[in-house]
Amino acid sequence: MAIRVARIIDDLGTPIPDVHLVNTTTRQGAFTNFDGEFKIEASDNDIIEISHIGQSGKKLKGSELTGTITLLSSDEFLDEIVITSKKKKNGLFALGIIGLIAGGIYLASRNNNVEKVTL
Repeated sequence: MAIRVARIIDDLGTPIPDVHLVNTTTRQGAFTNFDGEFKIEASDNDIIEISHIGQSGKKLKGSELTGTITLLSSDEFLDEIVITSKKKKNGLFALGIIGLIAGGIYLASRNNNVEKVTL
């Protein structure tokens, strides 16, 4: 294993902070800093998944994590989501918090139930 150091930029040459990297072999992860730089431990043949919202992801071998890596902009956007509640609790609608987690949309209600939302 070696410590791999590189930089991630977008298709305009701007560094991308908070890019998520995961070594799928060791299950270790890292994030890029404000300047798009990261360090991650990986062998030459380990597969590293690179992802960021608004960018097309990549899978690279550890040996390919050198210099500068470019992520292209992604034109995929979520459609409008409208959430309503049919139940009232104490005269108030019982809506919760909605979040996008690992490609799924989840709704956390006030009673701490978490449900996956299907569109």
